[in-house]
Amino acid sequence: MTTGRSRLAPGERVLPTDRLRADRQLPVIKTLCAADQPLTAAALHQLTGVPATRCGLVPAFLITTGLVAKAPSHTGYLPTKKGRDIGRAWAEGEPAGLKALREAWKGQWFARTVLQFLGEGPRSREHLVGELSKTSRAPEGRTGQVHVLVDLLVAIGMLLPEGDGMLSGRQGAHGPAPLLAQDQPLAGGDVSSGQEAGPKSEAKGHPPAVPGTAWDELAEQDGLASGVPTAARVPEPRRHQTLQTGDGPAPDLDLLALLLPPVLLADLARLSAEDLMALHGHLRGLAEITTKLRGRPVA
Repeated sequence: MTTGRSRLAPGERVLPTDRLRADRQLPVIKTLCAADQPLTAAALHQLTGVPATRCGLVPAFLITTGLVAKAPSHTGYLPTKKGRDIGRAWAEGEPAGLKALREAWKGQWFARTVLQFLGEGPRSREHLVGELSKTSRAPEGRTGQVHVLVDLLVAIGMLLPEGDGMLSGRQGAHGPAPLLAQDQPLAGGDVSSGQEAGPKSEAKGHPPAVPGTAWDELAEQDGLASGVPTAARVPEPRRHQTLQTGDGPAPDLDLLALLLPPVLLADLARLSAEDLMALHGHLRGLAEITTKLRGRPVA
């Protein structure tokens, strides 16, 4: 858990505070986006019931994601245009507000990381936290804040729990974010990971761009193309690469190319019991051979 103000390392990104649960940060975010006058931590406490000492830790992350800014008087916070848009959507109802928040954050570094990391299907929470920690350059002491970020993305519907600790991404109704969308800046000065932080321009270190169709394919698999979950179904297997003049595999599908892509559950679901047993034998044999080549015995 973070303690007090601290100087972030160069290139380290600001994360949500871990002194307040994600579900309790949402009312603070909603209140700040709906504000028509500067709100201090004491005012946020009166409006949300969240302790003032915790309310004051929330705006730092919202500043770096472009939702709020410090008031000209430097006493309190005001929503930006993007934040006011979210506030107006939230006034129409909780689903509209959460959708607007997803849209506002879909170009941020953490949304791009989720898009890239979950492009092939659900992954475990531990692996996602590790990937976000690496992208944010957060030291081990800030892992709790990365967990709160994941909880926050689940709370707004950007991440969907799949059971057994697995998470998948979802796609908003308006398609993937533009590659040049505004991003959260890199921290490099006297910025608190859970308190006030001023906007800075982003340097480098963001994950590589991902084709826009990745979200669409994932949304179709999860029945979320329209943003609303539908009945569960087994997704279709990936299309086979074929020759332009025939039905055989493309010539560039050598052994390495066949082994590198991850195997989806949908691929295995279409194998017969005999095929699965044969696959198990082949994989075991491959493991024994490669382990022997490396000079380490197989357990």
